[in-house]
Amino acid sequence: MRGSGLRAVFDATRQGRRLVDRRGENPASDIIEGIFGGAREREAKSDLQTISSSAAEIHTRLSISNAFAVKLQLKFRGNPDGDNRLEFGPYLNDERNLGYRLAYESGNRSSLSLLRIAPGRSAIIETYDRGLDLEDGNPHIIEWRRADDGEMIVMLDDKEIIRTVDRAHSDSFKGFNIVNKGGIYELKEISVFGTH
Repeated sequence: MRGSGLRAVFDATRQGRRLVDRRGENPASDIIEGIFGGAREREAKSDLQTISSSAAEIHTRLSISNAFAVKLQLKFRGNPDGDNRLEFGPYLNDERNLGYRLAYESGNRSSLSLLRIAPGRSAIIETYDRGLDLEDGNPHIIEWRRADDGEMIVMLDDKEIIRTVDRAHSDSFKGFNIVNKGGIYELKEISVFGTH
């Protein structure tokens, strides 16, 4: 769709996914190009990886300070299978399995959950599941801020829905990823603040 930004569609019947790993002089433009510039991906072999049939992922290497802010516009477009989950956030290692993620999950009680990710496991830090309706066909603004002391705030359409503290990770982050585990989403106006 023209003008729809990044459209993330996950189809479990496909076995491979192309991942973006762009590096350049301007980290802010790298993440924008990494997320929106799929047509300009390098064809180097290291950029192609196979993803399990349970998720599709896009990521970019980007130095992000421990205190950061993320803002994006999300529009849910549905899923014929009904299992919908989108996760995004900064990661600490090259395997992208250590860091934080904010996860949207639809269902009888749709929720936004703040997760601490570690190899082979994840922990829910905080969840909001009261009156969340991201499936109304309208775009929604999600803002996620982390302070130096580990305090994290998540806002949905200018309303604070999560406020918590987690000090598990004190290092700078190496990059940012978006993982689609089911559903069709349009992402626009993705901003990451706190980049070096």
